[in-house]
Amino acid sequence: MNNNVQNKFQSAQRGGALLVAMIMIFMLSIMGISAMRGSSLEKRMATNSVQTAITFQGAESTGEEALNDNENLQDAFEIADIAGINAGNEKALMPVPVDVDLKQDIGMDSSADLVYVGQGLAPGFGAGVGGANFVALRFESRGSAEVEAIRATAGVVQGAYRIAPGMN
Repeated sequence: MNNNVQNKFQSAQRGGALLVAMIMIFMLSIMGISAMRGSSLEKRMATNSVQTAITFQGAESTGEEALNDNENLQDAFEIADIAGINAGNEKALMPVPVDVDLKQDIGMDSSADLVYVGQGLAPGFGAGVGGANFVALRFESRGSAEVEAIRATAGVVQGAYRIAPGMN
């Protein structure tokens, strides 16, 4: 009798557990592939973010270097004076190319232009108090950086002013 019952159960099994196991393995494989794709995409996004930040910092540093050199400011002021901006010729804004070498080992090319844009009231200084007039000489620096290997470019425009004694 025992033999008879055992034969009935063996003939009733058709591999259902095998089918369920195969479907589960397939679904887990699809989930694993999807997770790998997602992590590689996140890695590329993080790399691009770092490269963008590097080029932005390079452009900003280039602009700062141009503004921090007194000779560059003097050149921009003199060129603007020759072009007539101090006489009210607003269209005479002429950029002065500034040679800046950031000494980067990553193949970054950077450049800056410096423009004198005019003068105005000096913030924090009294206008004519005690016979001491001060003016703010206003400059604009346009820095750019490019890393060809990663095809990343960035540009930064910064404004700055230098306090100087006014002309009476």
